[in-house]
Amino acid sequence: MTNKPTLAIVCGHCKETVIAHAHYWQVLPEDDIFEHVEVSVSCNNCFKLSILTFVFFPRAQRHTELQKTLLAELESGIPISAKPGRQNPSLTRLLPRGAPYNELSEAWNEAERAYSRNDMPTLATIAYRRVLEGAAKYLDNQGADKKVPLGPRMKSLKENGIISQELYDLTSQALEFGNAAAHESKPLKQADARVARDLAEAFLRQAFSVPRLLLDAKEALEARANEVDDDEVPF
Repeated sequence: MTNKPTLAIVCGHCKETVIAHAHYWQVLPEDDIFEHVEVSVSCNNCFKLSILTFVFFPRAQRHTELQKTLLAELESGIPISAKPGRQNPSLTRLLPRGAPYNELSEAWNEAERAYSRNDMPTLATIAYRRVLEGAAKYLDNQGADKKVPLGPRMKSLKENGIISQELYDLTSQALEFGNAAAHESKPLKQADARVARDLAEAFLRQAFSVPRLLLDAKEALEARANEVDDDEVPF
C-alpha cells in the first residue's frame, strides 16, 4: 500500500470537519449479531488520533458487501466512502445520569447529533431548548399538564431550590438569543450552540444527577451502618 486511505470526519478533538488519514485497522471478533471494523485515523488539523468503528450486520447480504468494500478501500489507499457508526473521542455526550431516560433521551440525542454536525448551530440551540422544556415540565409536578412558558417554569424551579440562582440567570440570558433564533430568523454561531449545550447539561446535572448521586451515597452509607462488624459478632 503506497497511499494512506482518507475520509472526511468531524474530529472529536478539535471539532473541525477534516480529512483524516487511516493508519491501522482491524476486524474485531464477531459477536452474536454484529461485526466491527476499527480504524485508527489522524486529524490533518490537530494531528491527534481517533478510533472509528464501522458496524456491520453480517447476516444481511448488503452489509457483507459494504464491509468488503470498506476493507478494499482501506487496502488500496483510496478515499473511504463508508460512515463510521461510532468514534472515540465521541462527538456526542450521554444523557447525564439521573435524568429521566424515557422523557428526555430522544430530545437530548437529537440535540447532540445537531451539535456534532458543527454546521447547524441554530438547530442545535433550539434542540437544547427543547431539552430544557422537557426537563422543566417533568420537574414541575403541579403545572406539568399546563401550557406554561419555559421562563416561568425555570423561575419556579429556582424558587423551590431545584436549580441555583446563577444557573437560572445564565439560562435566562441564553433563552433570549434562543428566542431570537427561533422567532426572528437571527442566525447563531457554533459558540452560541456550545453555550446552550453547556447550560442544558448543567441544568440536567444540577436537577437530576446531583440528587441521584447524593441518594446513592446516602443508601450506601445506611447499608454500611447496618452491616455487622465481624469483630463485634459474639461467639
